[in-house]
Amino acid sequence: MKKLAFAAAALAFAVAQGFAQDAPTKVTIDFETPEGILSVTLDSSTGKFTASNGDSGTYSYDEATKKLCSTSGENPSCVTFAETKQEVGFSTTFTTPDGGTGKATVTKIE
Repeated sequence: MKKLAFAAAALAFAVAQGFAQDAPTKVTIDFETPEGILSVTLDSSTGKFTASNGDSGTYSYDEATKKLCSTSGENPSCVTFAETKQEVGFSTTFTTPDGGTGKATVTKIE
């Protein structure tokens, strides 16, 4: 679930970066995988995320490749999104380098 927490935070960051001038302060994403659903909130004013399972950390995003990389925890990892959009209800798929996949949905933008 740690990679899932990062993936959600990464998408939230991507959503916020898509509209930098009007970037929201907080974006909440629900990530769905075979393991279940994890909710993650990104605070763009601090560059940190928190997850419903207690995970937290920082991240970076490459807009050209839609690739996000974690800088938290013992095992840094990356995730790539099919697309990003700043809109509540927006869903997209994501993949991880180890072949993991899932669906992420923007549930709240503040």
